Amino acid sequence: MSSHTHDTSASGRARRTIGRGFVPGDEAILFDRHPSFWLVFLRAGPVVLSIVALALVVDFLVALARYSLGFDSAASGLLWGWLSWICVGITALAFGWAFLDWLCRRYVLTDRRAIVISGVLHQQMAELPLERVQNVGISKPLVPRLLRLGHVGLASAGTDGYEVVWRALAFPEDGAREIRKAIDAGKARP
Repeated sequence: MSSHTHDTSASGRARRTIGRGFVPGDEAILFDRHPSFWLVFLRAGPVVLSIVALALVVDFLVALARYSLGFDSAASGLLWGWLSWICVGITALAFGWAFLDWLCRRYVLTDRRAIVISGVLHQQMAELPLERVQNVGISKPLVPRLLRLGHVGLASAGTDGYEVVWRALAFPEDGAREIRKAIDAGKARP
């Protein structure tokens, strides 16, 4: 029998997935989430809309050149074909990068701290001990709010902003409620 046991609980799976010492073994993981998958579309959306706008402008200019200047329609078709492939490639890259960003972004709440992990090429981790949390704020910009998303920020005393921000969290009020509950439980601990 192996002396190595595997923790199959959610806490154990999260600890193995997060790894690299982000969560000490004596802390209970209350939740471990990615942001909402809508974040992929919110991140890639502006790039895709810009590409569509640029393609419409180029299409207008090519049509103008074809009708006003007698531009060869075969040449404009070839140009539009190349431009289409470039647009598809840039769109695929934008969605691919947004997906990788979503995949690498984690929000973890333990019984002692709130953690955000992010970064595709350069991983960053920020944590805030729950005993130092002075403010839990929720921000819901228009488009995320329509998708029932919001940002939950945590700040300690003496800071000029939020130290930990969980972006594009589904049902942010529930996330903030869980944080406050964990803070209150920590205060009740001896």
